[in-house]
Amino acid sequence: MDSKISNGLAADAMQQSYWTLPLEEASTKAYGKENKFVDDWLTHEKYDDYWRKQDHKKCSNATIFSFAGWYDIFLMGQIADFEALDPDVKSKSRLVIGPWAHGQHEIKNDFGGAAAVGEFEDFSIKLLVAELKGEDSAKLFTAPFKNVRYNLFIMERNEYFPSDVWPPKEMKATAYYLDPAGALSPDLPVAPSIKEYVYDPADPYPSKGGTVLGTPAGQADQQANESREDQLVFNLPIGEGPFTLLGPINARLFVETDAVSTDFFVLLQDVFPDGKVVNIQEGGAEYSPGEEKVGRLDFSVWATGYQFNPGHTLRVVVTSSWFPRFNRNLNMGEPGHSAKEMRKANQRIHFGKDHPSAIILPVLGGDGF
Repeated sequence: MDSKISNGLAADAMQQSYWTLPLEEASTKAYGKENKFVDDWLTHEKYDDYWRKQDHKKCSNATIFSFAGWYDIFLMGQIADFEALDPDVKSKSRLVIGPWAHGQHEIKNDFGGAAAVGEFEDFSIKLLVAELKGEDSAKLFTAPFKNVRYNLFIMERNEYFPSDVWPPKEMKATAYYLDPAGALSPDLPVAPSIKEYVYDPADPYPSKGGTVLGTPAGQADQQANESREDQLVFNLPIGEGPFTLLGPINARLFVETDAVSTDFFVLLQDVFPDGKVVNIQEGGAEYSPGEEKVGRLDFSVWATGYQFNPGHTLRVVVTSSWFPRFNRNLNMGEPGHSAKEMRKANQRIHFGKDHPSAIILPVLGGDGF
């Protein structure tokens, strides 16, 4: 349910609560009462036995019809749950990933309208009714859906791509290396180089749209962030194109910091010919330096189905926060729920043959450079 309906807390009050330090006091201050489940979630910020006891992936023997969205906060969990199904259950189950968010898109985009996207609420009800009545649901898979295991919507192409496996076999994971001059290239930069920025948790890089709850989600114009100094920007102009991505995105960064613990994020964006900058996907990871001067950080940038059209530019941004979508790292190495003190962090990204920082893109078919 929408947060404003289910808990009565105004969206702006919820947003303000994210700034509370320590974070464990945010829920009580916002609601005026203790919320034990929120406290439990904050205390168990890592995947531990608390979360393992609530893992019910293997509990269902029924056919699963799962509807996910590329901009939904539950996207990666739904994919993981579906992939973990028993083979017999999975063979008769279906996963649809559309251009949806867990709420309204900040930028209005109908992605080709109902004829292209489908009416998933009506479709899901019909599937449920057929399953409960013991009827054959295959006949319900009419355009735009196909009766295959995965219907994967490609945004800006505005059509579903059918696949029997995840990720699609037509996808090739392709490394595009970050060049210190600000470019992206399939060719590895040979000369070693370093780029720097300062991350200040008191002025975190603001998330706009994306896989978020409680505020406008999905696509949002990122132009207001272009002038920030706490980022490194890399561009790949799209030629005659198109350039299509479909599947999981991953990042590999070679990093250095003077903080006890910090975060690094990679943001994937589309720069339109008119200058509009739209978010495609984001992901990040925590980094605590060890004995080595330069550390390697591999992490997921989630997944997408997206077509970059001719005249557009694929952009990658490296920064150290995406707040409030993700909690701020205060750079002190303290537990997230109880941390109060903060400091700035000097961040360095390394490039070159020995430190091949890159984004690994799920390039579909013959697309590429």
